[in-house]
Amino acid sequence: MADPLPVWLPREDVAHTQQPPLFLGAQDDDDDNDLIRRVTGAPVNKNDFVTRTPKEPFRLSFMDVLCLVVNRTIGIFSGPQEVMKGVKSPGLAMLMWVLGCIHSISGAHVFIEYGLNVPRYVIDGVEQSVPRSGGELHYLSYVFPSPSYGQGTVLLSGVMFGISFLCVGNMASNCLDCALRIMQAGQPRKTELELNKGAIYGIAIVIATLTCFIHAFSRRGGILLNNFLAFVKVCFLLAIILSTWIKAGGSSGIWAFRNDFDTYVDVDAQVSTDQSGYTQAFYTVVFAYFGFYQPTYVLGEIKNPRKNLPRSIWWGLGIVSTLYLAVNVCYMIVVPPRAQMNNNVAQAFFARIFDDSIAAKRTVSILLAISSFGNIVVWTFTAARMKQEIAKKCFIPFASFFAKNKDLSLGRLLLWLEGNKRDKQGRNRRFGFLEPANHQEKTPVGALCLHLVTCVILILATFGMTPSNAYVLLSRLLCYVLAAFCGVFLALGILLLRFRGPPQTNLGSPEGPGQPSATKTWADMTSGTVNPRLSIVCAFLYLVGNLSLIIMPWVKPRSPAAAAAKPAAWYVVPTVSLSIITFASLWFVGFCAITEYTSYSGRKRFVYAALPEFDWAHRSQPELGRILKHETITRRWEATETHELQAPITSAEKGPLQAVSNMEMGHTEGLTVARDFADRIHGKTVLVTGANLEGIGFSTAQAFASGSPAQLILCGRNPSKVRAAIDALQAQYPHDDYRSLQVGLGRQGAPRLGRRPRRPNCRQQRRHHSSPRGDVRIVNVSSRSPTSSGPRFSDINFEVKNGDLPEAEKPDEAMFRFWGYENIMDHAKLPLDGYSRSMVANVLFSVGATDRLYEKYGILSTSGNPGIIDTDLPCIFPASEKRAMEAAFASGKTKKRTLSMGASTSLVAALDPKLKVESKPGQENYGVFLEDCQISDKARPPAVSSQNADILWSLPEKLVGQTFSW
Repeated sequence: MADPLPVWLPREDVAHTQQPPLFLGAQDDDDDNDLIRRVTGAPVNKNDFVTRTPKEPFRLSFMDVLCLVVNRTIGIFSGPQEVMKGVKSPGLAMLMWVLGCIHSISGAHVFIEYGLNVPRYVIDGVEQSVPRSGGELHYLSYVFPSPSYGQGTVLLSGVMFGISFLCVGNMASNCLDCALRIMQAGQPRKTELELNKGAIYGIAIVIATLTCFIHAFSRRGGILLNNFLAFVKVCFLLAIILSTWIKAGGSSGIWAFRNDFDTYVDVDAQVSTDQSGYTQAFYTVVFAYFGFYQPTYVLGEIKNPRKNLPRSIWWGLGIVSTLYLAVNVCYMIVVPPRAQMNNNVAQAFFARIFDDSIAAKRTVSILLAISSFGNIVVWTFTAARMKQEIAKKCFIPFASFFAKNKDLSLGRLLLWLEGNKRDKQGRNRRFGFLEPANHQEKTPVGALCLHLVTCVILILATFGMTPSNAYVLLSRLLCYVLAAFCGVFLALGILLLRFRGPPQTNLGSPEGPGQPSATKTWADMTSGTVNPRLSIVCAFLYLVGNLSLIIMPWVKPRSPAAAAAKPAAWYVVPTVSLSIITFASLWFVGFCAITEYTSYSGRKRFVYAALPEFDWAHRSQPELGRILKHETITRRWEATETHELQAPITSAEKGPLQAVSNMEMGHTEGLTVARDFADRIHGKTVLVTGANLEGIGFSTAQAFASGSPAQLILCGRNPSKVRAAIDALQAQYPHDDYRSLQVGLGRQGAPRLGRRPRRPNCRQQRRHHSSPRGDVRIVNVSSRSPTSSGPRFSDINFEVKNGDLPEAEKPDEAMFRFWGYENIMDHAKLPLDGYSRSMVANVLFSVGATDRLYEKYGILSTSGNPGIIDTDLPCIFPASEKRAMEAAFASGKTKKRTLSMGASTSLVAALDPKLKVESKPGQENYGVFLEDCQISDKARPPAVSSQNADILWSLPEKLVGQTFSW
């Protein structure tokens, strides 16, 4: 196997001189379909779309994630009033906050266990977890995979959570609270009923719109704003603690606040015994802590998620819990229970501390508005990502619009303002923050629009209530549906996984020596991430707490006073919540009914496929696992008679590979090819070059190792990389014989010595002649270039301008325009052109090798295009080529493959017994070039010409002045 380099795109050998077109990465124009199909060879399907996670510089750091938790959770300014209304006792109120802390710690453990171990994928034949965004959507789908429409497609559990989240998963409640505080800051002498209600609701809608715009305009700006607001809120709580300590440390001590001791004892023993009051208090406390789960919504966008997820949640929850309990102690010291019930506790606190009720009310209202705005900022950021994940499941209309990112960023605006006057070397800016590259990451514009619409609908739906009552009602709806109802099934899921075991995952290949068994317990899967006993305890506590939140609201309050204290009738929250859950269930039923009716009447079926693509979280630390980089989503209505697209492709569903002409082999995994041609590998000697852990060479070697070859030789220039690859293979297939071979021009001596004739001994001759013709093969990895380029023999040093080349050797102008080049005929040397010609040379090398070695020795040489494989090569691309590549990916017209998929074409070329030297009328050497495990006839005739191959093979003879013999 020769030169398996996982590349199809150009290298950056020299600096480019062309000015690239601006915003090519943001364009999504259907007029480019033919060009993209021509350049990439990928079929254009408007129903396909590609989503991707942020690039490394834009990923969330530990501090960013910690601030997400802190900013989303802190909001202990309106809650204490509702808690005190419910229990009427300082001691019971503190107990409620302690119970809320325990409940949140249990829930945090549940979310961490899911986040580190779900969802699970089979990558290169090994089952493993890959942390990704989406939180409960993926966790519930994993534990409860049925009922569903088609296996592994649209699940009832996913639809129920997704539709419920779309209904209540927004910050309408905090928008109303923020608007109310802004109005109170401007008019501190007026009560809530005296304020302009229409103005409050109008401001709430403006706040929701502004927040969505911020996150759509600049991803980095939104994150920095979130971090700043988290810092402000922590300082606010510390100020409460510090001011209490200073005031209570005076000569009068805490008695300075207590003119009437009776106001600090239970004020209404009859109401405090009503269970509905405790339910109200516990709801408020749970909502106050309901922020620890935020990192799981954006888990796929976090740097090193396996490391930073548990750290950020535990640190954030520890900080918030400590501050909450300390601040509540301060409240109890300074503000009497009756004052807590009748006023905002934070406002009453500062009024007593500073002895100025108007100034305190104005100041605290501003701080409370900032606090609510902080909750809105973080929730908008995370909820938009959750809505993207929901849209990817394709059970809502306009799924591709809501799931994809768009470039409406500040970076795009800055580039537009600079125009063509931008210096090629970049401009020196006084503020690095204004560098366009810092803001060019695309944002979930469609999901933010959906988030804004649902938020506005809920705001307007509560117009008949006072803003404070609307805040309480909406927050309890959110708590009932997402925290309590979904929390019950999350906790139950952990217990089911522990005692029943996880769903079975088919590895797609038979178990072999050193290969882990497909049957694992949940304890095996979570080993090293969570403690099994602690997992059961936390899941049980979380289950009990959420069950109480579901059941207790259905119990009617015993006293009229308790019923009157609620923002709406006692049955409104559970009834509306149950209606939302029922609506979500009916959505699934309706989806199945529509698809079945369409299938019956129109002879069509709904087909859904999700093809994820992964990368290492940290290339130098494989123990940190993999992360999701891209995901291609395909959904369409397909005639039932056709089979152009199958449901999600798994190796278990594919039958034995009969021949290269089998048209169902386009997305085959390398391990599947090796399994079906196992008899062609067993007992053979295989040599693979370029075998490093991050490349297609390792995936190719891994597939060969699964077939028990007699000897597997791994070659490379770097001995340490080859050694690392062999160690990884030995851990999985310990019974194979591995050898390493260091290769490189610096170790082979003069080229003349490399071609010194050698005569095989008698044993080698007998073994060679007993082998079937074509049993020995050389496979060269090429790219898509042979379909658009030919050789350049008239100017091998790239000294002649492209416009002066012979017509047959001129580069394809349409292809170069796609990659951002202009006026290519006026230039002689273009890195992209050099790369393309080298890939053509790989194909011609195989043509020449077959012409020289097949008839005489039975050695067959082929070449193939592995497809678009996600490696670290794009990091060296010039900006224009990066934008063109991203445009192709974002449009959904170009798809990338995993390393294992890329290896499959090379494996077919090396193993398929039906491959042979063949010709077709008008085309030489048909069969020498393969794509997607198929023989391709798309290569240009000059790229597969025996005549051109002879020219290529004669070049080194001319260069060294010697004729080689074969």
